[in-house]
Amino acid sequence: MSAAPVLGHRSRIGEQAARAATSDPRSSAEALSAACLQHLGDPACWSVTQRHAGSHAGSLALCLIESVQASSTGFATAAGLAARYQAFRRATALPGNAPDNDGLAELLATFEMVGGPTIWIGKVGHYRRRYSGGIAVRAAEILHLAHALLASGIGSSTELARAASAPGGWTPLAAIWLAELGAAGEQALAHCLALASPAPDALSRAREAFRAHCLPGTDGTSFAHLLGEVAAELGAEPASLDHALVRWHACPGPR
Repeated sequence: MSAAPVLGHRSRIGEQAARAATSDPRSSAEALSAACLQHLGDPACWSVTQRHAGSHAGSLALCLIESVQASSTGFATAAGLAARYQAFRRATALPGNAPDNDGLAELLATFEMVGGPTIWIGKVGHYRRRYSGGIAVRAAEILHLAHALLASGIGSSTELARAASAPGGWTPLAAIWLAELGAAGEQALAHCLALASPAPDALSRAREAFRAHCLPGTDGTSFAHLLGEVAAELGAEPASLDHALVRWHACPGPR
């Protein structure tokens, strides 16, 4: 899967979608489907599992992987990496939490199991992929951040959210991210927190942002109906598409 492109203005797909919104519903659905594939990536990466399309909130491992990778390659590539990590965990059945609820201890166990970040890139980061497409998996940064957070007493999503909300808690957390990721650190931390502890209105805000970006001429009710059509067309559950939208909106990368 290729990284989401950096866009300085609306993409051609976005422009086509905007025009389609004023034409027939079939064209609008086709344009929205194309926009979903462009911005959200492979529908197979949208769900936490085939059975449950909730959020990443139960797994700090997934939140960390996705937010760190997205800081350099964008959302779609990062979502694919998170999905491959999950697939590797299910196949290897390491002891600990269920793969969809991994904390940082389980994440670090995968590095230990394969022999370090360089091998992790091939065995986990490109799990069952024949061709990597030259995508740089940020395995070392993921490993170092996981170690630093655990050393600070943070190993789960709940602990991260609690630390961030404590008086003065943001500063030491930001320092950990900045030390590893540099200027992108604070945005990656905000992304990770948005996944680990999503706001109550996260879905409605994500839907509205995606509508404004891809089909600005469509009203909210029509857009919600189109999302259901697109999910069916792409072979995904509507809740899986909603999940992907929330994660896309949390990502601070360019639109």
